[in-house]
Amino acid sequence: MDMLKVSAKSARRVKSRKVWLEVVRDQHDEGLAEVDGEEGAARRENSTVKGEVRICWEKNWGGVGPLRQQSLPLSSLRDLRFGTSGSPYRTALHLSPDIEPRWLTLIYVLNPLASVGVNKTTGSSYKMVHFVAPTEKDLEVWKGVFEACGVCGQAAAPNSTLDFPAFQNFVKLLKRRTDIVDVFVGLCAGAEGLSPDTWRRFLKGIQGSKLSDEAMSNLHLKYSTPLPPSPCPSPSSDLCPAPATPLNERLIRLEGFQAFLLSNDNPALKDESSMDMTRPLGEYFISSSHNTYLVGNQIQGESTVEGYIRALQRGCRSVELDIWDGDDGSPVVTHGRTLTSKLTAFDALTAIAKYAFLASTFPVILSLEIHCDVAQQDRLVAILEETLGEMLVKKRLDGGEGEVDRLPSPWELRGKVLIKAKNLFLTTSSGSQQLAMPVEGGPPLDSGSSTDSSSTSSDSDFKRVFKAVRNSWSSSRDTPSTSPSPSITTFSRSPSFNTPEPTVKVPKPPKPPMSTSLASLLVYTVGVKARGFNKKETYGVTHVLSFGENRLLKMIREEVVRQDLVAHNRGHLTRAYPKGIRLTSTNFLPHHLWAVGVQMVAINWQTFDLGLALNTAMFARAGRSGYVLKPGILRKKGPERDKDTLPKTTNYVLRLQVISAQQLPRGREDSGSTTMDPFVEVLVLVPGQSPIRKRTRVLSGNAFNPIFGGEFTIPFTTSAAAGMLDLVFLRLEVLNAKGNLKTAAEEGKGEFVGAYSSSLGSLLPGYRHLPLYDSLGDQHLFSTMFIRSSVQLVASDDTPSAPPSSLPPPSRSSASSGGAPTSSIASALAAKLTPQRSQPPT
Repeated sequence: MDMLKVSAKSARRVKSRKVWLEVVRDQHDEGLAEVDGEEGAARRENSTVKGEVRICWEKNWGGVGPLRQQSLPLSSLRDLRFGTSGSPYRTALHLSPDIEPRWLTLIYVLNPLASVGVNKTTGSSYKMVHFVAPTEKDLEVWKGVFEACGVCGQAAAPNSTLDFPAFQNFVKLLKRRTDIVDVFVGLCAGAEGLSPDTWRRFLKGIQGSKLSDEAMSNLHLKYSTPLPPSPCPSPSSDLCPAPATPLNERLIRLEGFQAFLLSNDNPALKDESSMDMTRPLGEYFISSSHNTYLVGNQIQGESTVEGYIRALQRGCRSVELDIWDGDDGSPVVTHGRTLTSKLTAFDALTAIAKYAFLASTFPVILSLEIHCDVAQQDRLVAILEETLGEMLVKKRLDGGEGEVDRLPSPWELRGKVLIKAKNLFLTTSSGSQQLAMPVEGGPPLDSGSSTDSSSTSSDSDFKRVFKAVRNSWSSSRDTPSTSPSPSITTFSRSPSFNTPEPTVKVPKPPKPPMSTSLASLLVYTVGVKARGFNKKETYGVTHVLSFGENRLLKMIREEVVRQDLVAHNRGHLTRAYPKGIRLTSTNFLPHHLWAVGVQMVAINWQTFDLGLALNTAMFARAGRSGYVLKPGILRKKGPERDKDTLPKTTNYVLRLQVISAQQLPRGREDSGSTTMDPFVEVLVLVPGQSPIRKRTRVLSGNAFNPIFGGEFTIPFTTSAAAGMLDLVFLRLEVLNAKGNLKTAAEEGKGEFVGAYSSSLGSLLPGYRHLPLYDSLGDQHLFSTMFIRSSVQLVASDDTPSAPPSSLPPPSRSSASSGGAPTSSIASALAAKLTPQRSQPPT
């Protein structure tokens, strides 16, 4: 536990220290009685005996070498001073009276063998150390720990070891959760535990459970214990048989209630593992990656198979390969015209074939950017067939020819790999599909170099940035070139005129030729150039459009174009990718594009920022299969669709209690994060709107069990259509103020500790424990956050400014000590569980 250690010499030396108990397994420093002087006394003080229990705390540490600590055997304690008993020491050190209820003084003696360590001036070997607990409840925990170890204060004779019952009591005290105790007391309303009826009302009214009565009864049986048996009128066992305890004579007590809240029987998210996967491919959001081969930034990052392995293992179903000419005649994967390294296409596809279906059996889409000549395109096709084998889709599943009327479903494409690339033989114009046959042998040119919206990667953005930088540099040169190279066009100003010389336009080279064998692999995902949405332009079911981030966001802002885009995405696949100036592999927020039906929102998986966190939260659903069925309004068309539903919006209110966190990880030792002052920032992200931010108070020096007691009522507006709440996200970030309490409270600045993200549509209401994830997206082993939440519809004349009675404000005592409001929660929950209450919010 993090506590404040007060120096016995100076009140200025008050520092946060981690304090803990440990049982010594080995004996060290035997025979120290023969060592003389102060050094020997200090060594004897920290010497250990096998099996003894010691209280330990951190010492001053400069960050170099192993962590320093000091410890005392409990057998050396001679007195304990709690609260007002330690008032003389607090007063002598001129410390505030506010910390007196949390004060702890340990009075101890040196090792009895350390006679040479006796202070010759005072003739006493007694010493003391002072601590200040984070809260009064934490101090009570320490009292219970010392009592369990046989240390009761007032010159007690403590035990130096723990027997098994004492150890059980010790572990029980460590696991005690005061925040859960407050909730449990409120539910019981004076009873000893939760009866079956109270249990069912809790599950239905607060947890929003849809379980049957039988399933609820089974849960009660699992976590309950029988009532004490009635005394037998006769000592004869024949007259007093032991029948099975009926359910109505069993109660869920505190231990069982805590076990339920922490178990898999109380999950945070809905179970959507049985999501319908038989709809056409275009009716799903697909987990997609941009420049998957890169690890690092977009300019000089490393191209490696590790990028594909990581993405596929996390459920990504659409990965990207930028194919360029290799020096040895075999194509390579790299980010062209940058300093990134090269990866052979064979190695990339071999890794994809190995890891494609480990996390999910549903289809993988390879998004190819073709920048190589025809010969290496043919070599690429051979590599695809060699590495993917039967997984590669080469023809329609039904064996037919020509355009299909309906895309196959993810279920039909299980274990299959689809190829998506721009078909240069196919153009879409004036409502007809035409074949454009380029001249074979033409100079190879970037097929994605067009600056229109059909570019399938961010290369065009890169070239615009590069060209702008180059022109800026060229215009700053005042000295004209006197001997230009014949192969380079130069621009200069006349020395006699301010008018620049006429610029000679260089004709644009023709598009590169395309291999017919590669074009034949484009079966269900054919990339085409976007030519707008109107009655004259038609697209086939298999046609895939690609848009840059900026172009799509501009389209969304225009209502007419946005509605056309939504209508198009009901029957066709669309891919979005980040703008090219995101050189450090940052991400945009994908929920804005999901809200208009874009299926493949390609994310830079190299950086676990807010954009990738939302992507992870979205595809944590449906058993992490990488496919999530879109809301009905974004996929249904024709007579199935309600035309008036999408434009309508509805007011909602999120009622959220950020109750506590558990076992927060401390910062790295080399980061200088020696203290932990946690607080929580709440973000609600609604499509088309700026994020809504709230934050809790800052708790000083408590990373073990900080109780925030934060309560928020957050109104927001979104589409009234069913399923659109799945596109509204809640993110909870735990930050460390690191002593800058004012900056944290006013600006919300702090060091990142952990976070959790979820869509509001999939987050279950009630009391839930949420796992926390680090800055790389990996889950912290034991760190969780305890919350209570509910989402309610709000009528037009309702004002969601005040929280309901079930979410009371914290009491004064809890607000000052960091604890949960026991009395207010108890009264509110008791009222909530009365049978006369109306139906709970959903």
